[in-house]
Amino acid sequence: MILALPFPLMLLEVFLFFLFASRIGFFNTLGLYFLPTFIGLLLLSLQSRTGLVKVQRIIAEGGHPGRKLLGTAANFMAAIFLVIPSLTTRVVALLLIVPGVRQIFLLVIQAWLTRKIASGTARMYRGGFGAGSGFRTEFRKDSSWDFSESEGPRVERDATVIDVEPLEIEHSESKTRRDS
Repeated sequence: MILALPFPLMLLEVFLFFLFASRIGFFNTLGLYFLPTFIGLLLLSLQSRTGLVKVQRIIAEGGHPGRKLLGTAANFMAAIFLVIPSLTTRVVALLLIVPGVRQIFLLVIQAWLTRKIASGTARMYRGGFGAGSGFRTEFRKDSSWDFSESEGPRVERDATVIDVEPLEIEHSESKTRRDS
């Protein structure tokens, strides 16, 4: 059933393209077809960076970046959907951009993530350096987790804080050698 869904959408896409081309001209239709792609690229370059900077600032201030992170993800997905040249993805992108619909979407996603984390079927963790670095998320159908040899259950450690007083270092000009 899901595999049959793209075919009618492709037919609708071709039909609408020819309908608009016959009404306003081929080059105008082509321009309208690729204009959202450029808008999506602009959104990707501007909104994603500023959103991530705001999330980093919230984290640095000790706040909870959950809503802002979801908003940044919605901006990113809207920009990606605008770049893909399809009527369906552009409608979804516009729904993600419109403030009222966007808030409903974000509330639904937040509720879904909350249920997944509360039931124990979602796990989020941060990796180290290298190819597997960054945040990763795993979703399971049940709440049982299989820990491998390299990754065991989390061990609580007693951490002590070292209080250090910073030193001020003065730099002097470096002495040069004279050739005699």
